[in-house]
Amino acid sequence: ASRAVVLLGAGASVYFRAPLMRQFIDRARDLKSLNRFSSSELLDIDATLKLYGDLRSRLSITEADLDNVESLLSLAEFLELANTAGFQAGAADRVRRFIEAVITRSIQMPPPGSPLWVGQHGAGGVPHQHLVTALAYYRDDLTVITLNYDCTVEYSCHCMGMPFTYNRKYGPGAEILKLHGSNNWMQCPTEICPHNTDLLIPELKHYPIDEAGTVEPDGDPCPNCGASMRPLIVPPTWGKRFDHTVLEETWSRAAECLSQAEVFLSVGYSLPIADARVRDLLTIGFASGNLRHATVVTGGDSAADERWSLLFRSSWRDSRLELRGETYENFAASFLGQSISIPRSAIDMGQLLLPIGRGPCFDNDTKAALSKAEADLGAGGLEWGSIARIWRLNQPNDEKHETTRAYRKALSDLGLNWFPETPNLPTHGAHFP
Repeated sequence: ASRAVVLLGAGASVYFRAPLMRQFIDRARDLKSLNRFSSSELLDIDATLKLYGDLRSRLSITEADLDNVESLLSLAEFLELANTAGFQAGAADRVRRFIEAVITRSIQMPPPGSPLWVGQHGAGGVPHQHLVTALAYYRDDLTVITLNYDCTVEYSCHCMGMPFTYNRKYGPGAEILKLHGSNNWMQCPTEICPHNTDLLIPELKHYPIDEAGTVEPDGDPCPNCGASMRPLIVPPTWGKRFDHTVLEETWSRAAECLSQAEVFLSVGYSLPIADARVRDLLTIGFASGNLRHATVVTGGDSAADERWSLLFRSSWRDSRLELRGETYENFAASFLGQSISIPRSAIDMGQLLLPIGRGPCFDNDTKAALSKAEADLGAGGLEWGSIARIWRLNQPNDEKHETTRAYRKALSDLGLNWFPETPNLPTHGAHFP
């Protein structure tokens, strides 16, 4: 295929411990018991849990799915609109900040120097490894569209040495379009501040917790007025608003990419009725008629399978739509590349994810350098697979470790920058204009 699109929903981040909509309340309680929240975050956590308890005690006649944070936020917004007595003003903002905090504190990722980032690990590795492999293979001809606020894709790109961008118009790299905003798209809440409409993109940092850790944006205040910055995210309510310039550009670019795609993969997204705008996006994007095949991974959610089936005409879906019930990690390890038309010969499962010598992501000069390096070292070539296995087993932390040094030198000689120089996450720029 000449063009491909991968759409990610919440199910694609479950492996990294991101909560689903009906898990936020329980997850907040768990994280609170582990003392994972800051003192300012605790104010929003406690206020939201109190709102949840108050509503549960009052709703004796009607049924409401309060465990679903989308329903909880929608009710909080209505309580403010109706100025309902007995409920604290600002409840909706509290719930929004509650959502941000629970997602940020829930995500668990290996540190940048972890051996888990080196080599193919099958179902036991980081599933985003295989997504980054696909990005390397297609380069400018694959776009990731995500509905998630978390930064797991960007962080994975960073740990594997893959440049990325949030819109190709802003710079080169793997394109990640975030339809609902991002935890690291920061704006100043002060209306008269020039950064109220601009988006600043601070560095993401990894904060270790046991063998993994959270991935969080730098918490510096607004450089202009000193106010605490807030992320631009679209809260999970029925009345979603996308009136920020950057969001409008992101949705426009997503429609363009979908219209050009020949293969499409959706992972962990159930196409809920509340997301009418996403359904419209897919409908308009696929109207070009270029799409030849679609794979949808719902984890066995039969209701989601039905909704996805009804999106397509029966004559098209009968031969071109594939519904799969695996978890994301199992699907990624065995089928992700194949589902978006990457030939098996292009990715040797026993080798490193990069370099992919037979893929189109390398120009002729790099391919020639790779061939020469293999020829100079004899029949064994660079033995990428052996180096990766030794590196994982020994887990060297010392920069002078012989295997690590040889590995990095070989990649450096080929002009391939695999390892990040620092644990901080680079981006395509400091801000969106």
